[in-house]
Amino acid sequence: MRNVLAVAWSNDDLLAMMTRAAWRGPKNQVHVLDASRDFATLAKLDLEGDPERPNGCLSFSGEHLIGYVGRHASAWSPRSGELELQAEVEGWMFALYPDGRAGVNTNGTLRLQTLASGSKRKLGFSAARLTPVAGTDGDWAIVEDGEIRRVSSSGDVRWKAPMDGQIQHMAASTDSVVVAMNAEKAVHVHAAATGEVTARIPLKDQIGSVGLLPDGTVWILEWHGRLAFHQPKGKLLRETTIDALVMDAEMSPDGAKLAIRHDLLELRSCLRVVDTTTGALLFESSARANKAPAARGRGEGVFAKDGKLWKKGTKPTEAKPFGTYAGEVKVAMAKDGSLALVLDDDGVRVFDVKTAKQTISLTHATIEEETIDVVDSPLFDREGRPCVKVGKHTFVVTKDGVVSAKAAKATKKKR
Repeated sequence: MRNVLAVAWSNDDLLAMMTRAAWRGPKNQVHVLDASRDFATLAKLDLEGDPERPNGCLSFSGEHLIGYVGRHASAWSPRSGELELQAEVEGWMFALYPDGRAGVNTNGTLRLQTLASGSKRKLGFSAARLTPVAGTDGDWAIVEDGEIRRVSSSGDVRWKAPMDGQIQHMAASTDSVVVAMNAEKAVHVHAAATGEVTARIPLKDQIGSVGLLPDGTVWILEWHGRLAFHQPKGKLLRETTIDALVMDAEMSPDGAKLAIRHDLLELRSCLRVVDTTTGALLFESSARANKAPAARGRGEGVFAKDGKLWKKGTKPTEAKPFGTYAGEVKVAMAKDGSLALVLDDDGVRVFDVKTAKQTISLTHATIEEETIDVVDSPLFDREGRPCVKVGKHTFVVTKDGVVSAKAAKATKKKR
């Protein structure tokens, strides 16, 4: 299982998601999907990160996709996956904006940095939370000292409004600034020009995410999946229910699709994309990985579906289950059809296909004592031994753990 760290939409219906292996490490991947083509994968990109900073951010900026984790940033061509820029930033980035700027915090000092040129501009204010006011030249909506303020980049205050509680989410546009507070169980809508409260929209549950559509519509997603759309003055337009336990969410620019980071509990998450009118599930990252992964050997075949491992019969209706799997799964099979190798969230297991008995079971923790990094895929080598691939390296799977294929080969020669 790979946790979803960040999500972004482009104006031409591309969806990017940043993932990290649930069980450890700084190894991150960015997947670019085309939502207009049934979420077909366009690119799969690598992004190194800081294991001490598990948060990340993605943003489409013009014709580029920018991603960061910790101090590491990269920019790619989203459709080709071509790497265009890599940079290490002093301090840590807390946000990326569509104009290509990064918000950076260095020992409490906030600045804007253009990744492509490296140019830096110090912001003239501090803030506990901030977001740019779209369509203006440098103005920000910020939360600081118990107030919501609209400020310029130099720190000049355009207006300020008292804050009645801690703000969990905030969004801004040229017309409105919306803030969501769990303690008050409400979303406040402020006029972007004056700071006047134009609406107070009550919440029925804890807030999951909030945002604004281009036409000014306020959308609110609550923790247990209630999605509601309101006019800027608060009138409810429509609502639907989403099957999700919400961590946060990103709305597509046209308001038709919502990408939700869904909490699977036990430090795991996946991405669900839903139709905002019907609530219908359009895509799920964990389900995508589990679309019947299959492997075939001589005269035999195995596949994974609906949480079970299946042995293929001569007819599809004759398939028989021989085990279960957890989360994302990949399967491999020996050429002679005798063994199946399964990689899932729990670890790696080897099965005797004929008897359906499990012969080897290793946890990820045991494997990574040798590999350090997470396993990418299972395979059988030319000698028919079960192995796992980690980057460019291959490790042989044994009952006691894994051993480098090169080391195993050298040991065999000595004997």
